[in-house]
Amino acid sequence: MNEKYLDYIARLDLKAYEYRILLLLAVKPYTPTQIVNELGVMKQNVNRYIQSLKGLGLIEVDRIEGRNKFYKSVTDIKKLKEFLPGQTTMKI
Repeated sequence: MNEKYLDYIARLDLKAYEYRILLLLAVKPYTPTQIVNELGVMKQNVNRYIQSLKGLGLIEVDRIEGRNKFYKSVTDIKKLKEFLPGQTTMKI
């Protein structure tokens, strides 16, 4: 992983499970149900964490198979820069 990416996510105020989900999705795409099985977290919480991470621009839909959405981490620094709040700056 890119060092700037790791530095960026380390500075965010995320919950422990949000970090775990983010790192899990950096390895390969998962559906919310697969995340539940991997981490042992309630499905409602996983859905809430996914919505939070999507809102921050840290994850995105990789593909859709039937009714299953596979999510992946956004690791491209230039793409992440689009979602930065006004006060935060990132050197590229």
